[in-house]
Amino acid sequence: MLLFRGKQMVANLARSKKVRVKRRDAMKPYGILLMLNTIVLVIWTEANPLKWARIDTGTYDNFFKSLESYGTCRSNHIVPYVVLLFIINLLTVILAN
Repeated sequence: MLLFRGKQMVANLARSKKVRVKRRDAMKPYGILLMLNTIVLVIWTEANPLKWARIDTGTYDNFFKSLESYGTCRSNHIVPYVVLLFIINLLTVILAN
C-alpha cells in the first residue's frame, strides 16, 4: 500500500501539486490480486482436487505388514495451476516496481 502511494507522489512531484491517495485507491490492487488468486485456487479445487495417498516405504515385518509409510496429497495436473499462480504474483511484483 505504501509503495502505491509513494509511486503516485513521485509521479506528481514534477508538477509540484499535492496528491491525496485514498485507502480505497491503494486497496484496489490488493483486492484484484486476492480475487485472481482465489479464482485460480477454486478452479483448481473443482477441476482437479488434491487426493490423499498413503505410500508404503517397502519395509515389512515377518507377517508382511508394512512397518513404515508416509502420506501426501497429490494432484494429477498440478503444473498449470502453479505456473498460473506464479505468473499472477510475479506480474504483481514487477508492476509494483
